[in-house]
Amino acid sequence: AIRVGCLLRGIAKAEIADAVADVCEFTELGEYLGLPIRTYSAGMKARLAFGTATAKRPEAIVIDENISTGDAQFIQKARRRAEEFIRGACVLFLASHQDDMLRSFCNKGLVMRSGRAEFYGTIDDAIAYYNAGRYGDVPIDVPRQPAQAAA
Repeated sequence: AIRVGCLLRGIAKAEIADAVADVCEFTELGEYLGLPIRTYSAGMKARLAFGTATAKRPEAIVIDENISTGDAQFIQKARRRAEEFIRGACVLFLASHQDDMLRSFCNKGLVMRSGRAEFYGTIDDAIAYYNAGRYGDVPIDVPRQPAQAAA
């Protein structure tokens, strides 16, 4: 499964062995790697998916906050790896409701409602905009920037 995942991600055949070794080491799944994936817990599947997705530095990475699936130690390990990708200047799309995570990784924010872009701006302004709407607060003094301006 790891080999196939790496091939589907465009990792060259000559680099597969190194990528598989990286995934095995990163996920710490050990003997479980020999079992069918359908027998894995949600946390094990998250480890394998994240490990395979990050076996080679991608040009862009998409992370849902579901990366928080699993134990606290793995969450920190995955976060450190994501930080390495960000420092390497790759593009990150992060979907999260965790303000601290967004502030740690992002400098721009896009608020979407019902599948439509509603606000685009600095991450702090986007978080404020989202929270004001989510909690029904009095409108905040954040300029509304149409998301189309980002294109």
